[in-house]
Amino acid sequence: MRSKVVKAIAIFATICVVSLPQSVNAIYFFDDMGPAEKLKPAEPAVGFAIRDDRVLTQISGITGATKGTHTTNLACDTVSDPKCATASNLRVMAVLPPCAPDAALTDVCIKAVRTGDSAGNFQDAKLQYEINTFKFPKNSKYNLPAGGGISVWRGQTIKGTQLDFSVAVDLQINFNTKQSGKSGTATIGNSPDGYESDVIGFSAQILPTKVITGNYYPAKHDATKSASNPQGYEFEVLDNPGKGPEDNYRDCIWHDLGRCGMPETFFGDQPIELVLQMDSQVSGWIFGRMKNVIASSKSLSKTTSLVSVSGQSINVPSGVSWVPVKEFDNSLGLKEMNWDNRAQKASGQIMWSEPSNHPDLFEFPRFGIPPEMGGGVHEPNPKLKNAGGFLQAVEPWLKTSEVTPTWRFQGMDPSSFWGMDQSQGNKVFECTVKDTSKLHGVMTTNAMAYSWSPPAFKDGVLSYKVAGAHHDVDGSVFKGTYDLAMNQESAKCIYGFTDAPIKASVSVVSSDGGVQEIATEMLTVKNGWLQLSAKNFTFSAPTIRIKLSQENSVKAAVTSTDTQNTSKNEDKVAAPVTAPKKIKVINCVKGKVIRKISGVNPKCPTGFKVK
Repeated sequence: MRSKVVKAIAIFATICVVSLPQSVNAIYFFDDMGPAEKLKPAEPAVGFAIRDDRVLTQISGITGATKGTHTTNLACDTVSDPKCATASNLRVMAVLPPCAPDAALTDVCIKAVRTGDSAGNFQDAKLQYEINTFKFPKNSKYNLPAGGGISVWRGQTIKGTQLDFSVAVDLQINFNTKQSGKSGTATIGNSPDGYESDVIGFSAQILPTKVITGNYYPAKHDATKSASNPQGYEFEVLDNPGKGPEDNYRDCIWHDLGRCGMPETFFGDQPIELVLQMDSQVSGWIFGRMKNVIASSKSLSKTTSLVSVSGQSINVPSGVSWVPVKEFDNSLGLKEMNWDNRAQKASGQIMWSEPSNHPDLFEFPRFGIPPEMGGGVHEPNPKLKNAGGFLQAVEPWLKTSEVTPTWRFQGMDPSSFWGMDQSQGNKVFECTVKDTSKLHGVMTTNAMAYSWSPPAFKDGVLSYKVAGAHHDVDGSVFKGTYDLAMNQESAKCIYGFTDAPIKASVSVVSSDGGVQEIATEMLTVKNGWLQLSAKNFTFSAPTIRIKLSQENSVKAAVTSTDTQNTSKNEDKVAAPVTAPKKIKVINCVKGKVIRKISGVNPKCPTGFKVK
């Protein structure tokens, strides 16, 4: 893994030198480190930052690499473009356009956007325009969707006003340009003629937007050889053929000719619903940043489904740990992080920055260990089992640096499943990950960090890891939320259920083993979807456990959380507040760091002692 990091830095440096005069961000990253820098202590310390993993694909594009090379050096107008005839496969980046009034049921597009008004009712937002960036048409031969531009919709808000919302939905597709000889269903890139491709990424987000005018230009993918790009590498450039004056576009979430979309702040708890005509190959699990989520999916045609996701915007925290340099010899985890002595060399700098869903946050991989001791990559490191991951190492100093109101969801790509049990006995893998025929579940949370895999299933309970700082930016206790919408057929497969009414119980188990008292509820069972939630739990590293059960069925193993009686109404099932257990509080100390630990049987974390 270290060699990969060094290589990535080297490539990035090369790009900056070669293309700095013309390079454009076709992908917008939300990674401002300013708030984290403000929390830097006076004593010598090194920073570890956790940022939300969201990005925003600004423009559609088709790119590839010449056969035999590993560097993207092709930019195509279509997948049949002669310029890309030498590529063995292509990356198709399709920003979904709004559905046309006469759209076919097989089209992949944005069907509707709805926003909540001051009375709490959803109102249809009105499409204002689709931004004028590079586009490509739908390809019926290969069954590829059209690539459009980000669209702007005007909708009501809970404050009784109107706002413009930028809607960005994108599909990332690996397209095989050669026929495999197979004949299959006509899902994305998989035509009856035998062309095969994979959807490797899917995301959707909505941002309030303020549009400003000026000397702005659209971006496009380009691989033209020039004095500044003699190798002909593919870059995103401004489409400014007249070389006119250019205003600063770096803070624009999108830009086209004369316009720049600047991100605005969400009103808290703003309800939004997004309805998509989506290809059936987009299946599996979806993760989101919202709360009170309700999801549904129903078939439109042999190749498409109508997918609806609604929820309220939520504050997503970013965090930083400024670890004193003197502490790096005091724990196994910190020693592993500091394998190259960077802490001593770079005091006062943020030397580590991980997205909120990175697996290393919860479990150290096999890097930093010599081969003779079992070194490698992409595997948990047994030598560091008791050290947890980066989060456990830096948790005593973890603080919330900022919160960002957010509404988004994204599909889990294949790498999300590297760390999970893929044996036949794992019902989550068998019933959902391997089953690509449907959308199985939507998980949403406001946690600073979260597991990169679907919920694990063990001893009759679905478990899911989240983590974060105990306090919010203002010093108040940060309250966590977790929502799960699961396809009812998927739940039946995992638990062995019948069609009988289902009961639910949700518990939050803290890292010290204590069970937190929370409000839990089972929402409606509607259109074949179960809706559950856990709210008002606290961090630092709790595990959420969800148990479903029913009478006269294959029962899940008993847990410490009580189940409840089934509602007489099969369409609505309520769950009471989890029965509270007697909570004890102890003070744990490590040097100058003091932590209060609460739970049924609280214990001090590794390295701490009871005060």
